[in-house]
Amino acid sequence: MGLFDFKLTYQWLYWTAPTGEPPAAPEGLTRHWVETPSGQIEVLSNQGADPTTTKPPIFFVHGGMGSAWVWTEYMQYFAEHGIPCYAVSLRGHGNSWHPSYMGMVYLTTRQNLADDAIAAIKWVQERQGSEVLLVGHSSGGGLAQGILSANYGVYANWVMFDPWFAIRMLFHGRHPNSPLSNPFLVKQAFFGDQMPDSAVLKFQKHVNRYESFLWPISMMRPFTTAASIAESISGWGSSERIMVMAGTQDKMMTHDVMSKLAALYRTAFAELVGSKKLDAKVNDVEPLSGEGGNDDKGSGISHASQSCPENFAGAIGTSLNLRLTTTEQAIAITGEMATQTFETNGVRIAVEGCGHGTLNAIYAAVAASCEARGWDGVDLLIIGGDFQAARNAADLTVMSVPAKYRELGDFWEYYAGHRTAPYLTVFAGGNHEAASHMWELFYGGWAAPNIYYLGAANVLRLGPLRIAGMSGIWKGFDYRKAHHERLPMGPDEIKSFYHVREVDVRKLLLLREQVDVGISHDWPRAIERWGDEKALWRMKPDFERESKDGTLGNVAAEYVCDRLRPPYWFSAHLHCKFAALKIYKDESAAATTAMNEAAPAQTAAAASVPPAREPVVAPDNPDEIDLDGDEEVTDAPAPAASANPDEIGLDDDDDDDGENENGQTATSEKTTSKEESTAKTSVPDEIRAQLPASFTRPPPQPKRTPGQPVPPTITNKQVNFLALDKCLPRRHFLQLLEVRPHNVPPASQPSPTRPLRLQYDPEWLAITRVFHSSLTIGDPSAQPIPDLGEEHYAPLIDAERRWVEENIVAGHKDGGLDVPLDFAVTAPPHTEGEPESVPHQPFEYTSPQTAAFCAMLGLENLWDAGDEERMERRARGPPAGEFRGHRGGAF
Repeated sequence: MGLFDFKLTYQWLYWTAPTGEPPAAPEGLTRHWVETPSGQIEVLSNQGADPTTTKPPIFFVHGGMGSAWVWTEYMQYFAEHGIPCYAVSLRGHGNSWHPSYMGMVYLTTRQNLADDAIAAIKWVQERQGSEVLLVGHSSGGGLAQGILSANYGVYANWVMFDPWFAIRMLFHGRHPNSPLSNPFLVKQAFFGDQMPDSAVLKFQKHVNRYESFLWPISMMRPFTTAASIAESISGWGSSERIMVMAGTQDKMMTHDVMSKLAALYRTAFAELVGSKKLDAKVNDVEPLSGEGGNDDKGSGISHASQSCPENFAGAIGTSLNLRLTTTEQAIAITGEMATQTFETNGVRIAVEGCGHGTLNAIYAAVAASCEARGWDGVDLLIIGGDFQAARNAADLTVMSVPAKYRELGDFWEYYAGHRTAPYLTVFAGGNHEAASHMWELFYGGWAAPNIYYLGAANVLRLGPLRIAGMSGIWKGFDYRKAHHERLPMGPDEIKSFYHVREVDVRKLLLLREQVDVGISHDWPRAIERWGDEKALWRMKPDFERESKDGTLGNVAAEYVCDRLRPPYWFSAHLHCKFAALKIYKDESAAATTAMNEAAPAQTAAAASVPPAREPVVAPDNPDEIDLDGDEEVTDAPAPAASANPDEIGLDDDDDDDGENENGQTATSEKTTSKEESTAKTSVPDEIRAQLPASFTRPPPQPKRTPGQPVPPTITNKQVNFLALDKCLPRRHFLQLLEVRPHNVPPASQPSPTRPLRLQYDPEWLAITRVFHSSLTIGDPSAQPIPDLGEEHYAPLIDAERRWVEENIVAGHKDGGLDVPLDFAVTAPPHTEGEPESVPHQPFEYTSPQTAAFCAMLGLENLWDAGDEERMERRARGPPAGEFRGHRGGAF
């Protein structure tokens, strides 16, 4: 460029936001929109409506003046190699929403742009079911991980190759795009000599109209450290976990700059290892073959040079454990978040929706998914209910399934020992279960070797994870009843057996320690508001009305989810795949009436949460038998227009015929309330003042939401919700993911060894001891004890916790918490060739597992009885059915 040829042109400068419809997505890519509180964010992807979930996705963040479009060729390249890719356009870039010129240039901060990237990353992770491998370009590198060097040298390099930088900026009125206001300047800054001018012009047309000044300026000073980045990377050992890749023709991120960056990380790495903050080995730096002879590796860092995108693409495609990379005119940061190793307390989990007696197919699907992902298996398989653990044909008679649809399935083969579950499997109870089998294992137990039923409610540990589960679905008219069901069962008992009970939920709502995984068959109520509702309505149109009525989902599961706030919550029941991200705002400790005041903010936040995944319309299957169809009857009326739609009132959760949780009719309750109000106001205040103190009105009591306020020891603020379909062809019924505990174990705590063993949870054992004496089983006339409040139960739980520590944990070599591998056959298993339909109900058995569990805790076994008593009950037959009106559930 000549001395006076400073390329002054205004052709490529704009002061207004773009208008009109966005152009078509590049060939082979699809465009998605992520909703944020500020506006829509564009995400381009090489994945269609049914994304590949067997490989961790790459997530690209563009640099200054760029957009998602700049990653087109990379995403097309990776699509040919089966690697899912996504690229975001931050606000003011590409086809995302554009602030005004002044708002973008002078008011848009690095944090604003980071919020956009985070929202898009969360959307991709929900869609793909795994964490992303992050790649940032230029300023996007600093935005993505905060690792740009702390000096001004990088930006000063621009002046070195463009001496008219400052003067041109004056002529352009300090327009942020002045340094790129001509294709010649764009090529000089961003591309090598071999780049054809036609390709540069194509790029110029996609440069955003104006850029934020605050974005690059905020990264001219230190805002992170090499040590903090290195500490956040797992699985060091003796391998290189950071790769610094420099472009041979890069004029800003020069090889010298990147060499210093590599040296900075090597120094930080050595210091962390020396101070024993990293469990790794410091190796000598040794040369590698590469361009320019400047490549090397060692001390946890690889340093390499590349001159073309193809080489860089190959490097990422074959090295998914990269953490930091730079390419030709970019800093590219990659994170091995989706491949956290077991040695760093990650637990590999497979999640399946409804089981419906198809264990063989489910295990085969898990094996195939593991092979595709390069895993040697999973540590745990979670099945979200409707497991149908029928041991024989008699068990089918007490399963809530129309007789013509009853099938034994293949569980009996595992129960009889003909097959062994290849993965540790746990399942919650749904609304189609063998009640006779599940009754024996009220507190949980092995339904078959390596297959564990969670019981009515439970908390277990697996390695570093704490897992809470609840069985059943929501029916308000049974919620406050005792567990009165017992063999032989009538039609009502067969159904009410799987209705969730307050006495079990109450125990979960008293947990005070963080849980990592939550499981329920039915969805927590209103969880759909935190995901892509419109996509759900397209899959399941009838759900829209129920959602607006406040009747979609399980009220009790919502209580538990809002109390425990596990990072992951898995459900099934509704036969579709749906993901959501529920976010909790910080609340004051005084908010004991949480939902009354917090719900408006919660609702506002829900409207801004990014959609969980791209809409998928489930294909119609005319041959499918909807076993749940007889249960999808609402239990709660629509909230009044002036009421808070998210407020949870126990008296509002009535079923269709007006009966609420306490078995009273809504009409009589409202009438009584009016009469009481009239009676109260009929006595003048002056006369009431003359009455004795005992006649004084009691002060109004605040209406509490069960489980609130959340104790300070439960710190997670975001729940990743995932519901899955049942195991059928072309259905989304399985998800593999790697889960790490919310509360990271101390470095001194040794990693558990494989295979992981299920363990009892000390806090849950203490809660079980507190409530067992008030539990009644099989008595239709029994009433549960009233809830006396957390203030009453907390000291009792603390006392029982000490008992557990002294009598179970202490004095045992393994801590006494390993769930014993004590499966035992009770009912006779099915034999090949026997009929799968019998007229008689099964006999009642005592489970040795339940007996051992009660003995361990010093409790009476309420599920034990003599043969004489059981024969007498069997002779009396099941109780007569009680007509309850057309509330659903009838065959």
